[in-house]
Amino acid sequence: MCAADPDFLDDDHLPAHQITKLYYMMDTRDLWEAVTELYGEINMQVDGTLRKPVLWEDWAITANDEMIDRALPGFARALKQAQ
Repeated sequence: MCAADPDFLDDDHLPAHQITKLYYMMDTRDLWEAVTELYGEINMQVDGTLRKPVLWEDWAITANDEMIDRALPGFARALKQAQ
């Protein structure tokens, strides 16, 4: 990430900074259809290229918040036992 790179110079000459977390959301086709129905098509121009979301089919997403919340305690136990 350029924001954490002290050698990166942006056009506004802002100093480098770090973030504690990077959130990434996988948009399902069903979710995106609901969003576009409410707000219309959402996209942006980045360096002269039109950017649109990358949509995932429900079956292609193998992890979700509920699954992660349920799995973390088991991972923590396994890690503790392995040490």
